[in-house]
Amino acid sequence: MPQAEAASGYTLQTVPHAGNSGRCYLVRPSVDSGLKKVVFLVEDGKIQRVDVGSPATTTLSGVGVSVDLGLLYQLYPGQIQDAADLTMDGTAVVFVPKDPADQDFRIVFDISDSRVSQYRAGLLPAVGYAQGCLQQQPRQMSRSTATAAVP
Repeated sequence: MPQAEAASGYTLQTVPHAGNSGRCYLVRPSVDSGLKKVVFLVEDGKIQRVDVGSPATTTLSGVGVSVDLGLLYQLYPGQIQDAADLTMDGTAVVFVPKDPADQDFRIVFDISDSRVSQYRAGLLPAVGYAQGCLQQQPRQMSRSTATAAVP
């Protein structure tokens, strides 16, 4: 984690979690970072995904917690797909990049009452772990969510 701390400028602290192991564990920026409800999943020594539960932290397109589901479809036309198999409790959609260079990246948005309740962004397969390190194997992703939508 020293490289991640140096790159981010934040001190990272391990998050107690039943699934933590030497191979997979969760960390969060220290309280003084100002980042609230942000957790990183580390697998094999590398950050593989970020989980966000605060409206203050958004995607490059401005999507964050509490954004209406309809806005996702407007901002990412043709790139939002159903992903109920990637959540534990309810509805989820996944952003699938069109650019072949980004084919290993996804953003999974958990939806509650037609709004984003939290989201996670990162690399396959870790972004698909609905239970974080407890799972370490993604639920079976459909071919369309596992493969980049290339025009």
